[in-house]
Amino acid sequence: ALIIAFALSRRMAQPLTVLAEGTRLIASGDFSQQLPSFGNDELRVLVKSFNSMTRQLQDAKIASEQSRQHVESARAYLEAILSHLSSGVMTINERAELRVYNLAATSILGISLVGFKNKVFTEIASENPYLSQFVEIVMRHYDETLQFDHHERHLTSQIDIEHVHGKQTLMLRVTRLPEGAGHGLVVVFDDVTVMAQAQRD
Repeated sequence: ALIIAFALSRRMAQPLTVLAEGTRLIASGDFSQQLPSFGNDELRVLVKSFNSMTRQLQDAKIASEQSRQHVESARAYLEAILSHLSSGVMTINERAELRVYNLAATSILGISLVGFKNKVFTEIASENPYLSQFVEIVMRHYDETLQFDHHERHLTSQIDIEHVHGKQTLMLRVTRLPEGAGHGLVVVFDDVTVMAQAQRD
């Protein structure tokens, strides 16, 4: 009787041990392992369900990795394009935070934008008062186009700013992105100082 009891307990313990190992692997992020089936009882159903869940997790992990790679590729492609533009480009998210900018933006504005990334856009003007009008125009359009059905999503404006290098004329274009694209703003601007001066002369 003891031998039979020992054999039965061992028979029941083996699949539980395998399940415990499978659970450990999942906890460590390994979804590739499939557990062997045992007998025709409830444990076999449990193992089958466990394997099905593991396959779904593995598929989700693969899809997530592919999606991440696509996002990284798209980001690298976008950064490559932005780096070759002569226009300054900045993007602001739905929380009015600066998210993306290119080298031309820092060159035209004459400031480093590194410390302002992921911060509220108005902080640029707080630390650089001569850019107050620039920031004010952008934020006014941000506030006015918060509603999805706003009739005017685009703004074009020419402004003059005064800084240590003298007067600078900027041509500014601000566009509200659709809801599906994050509902933030894209700000594109050019230094047209020379052209504006020529027109005045």
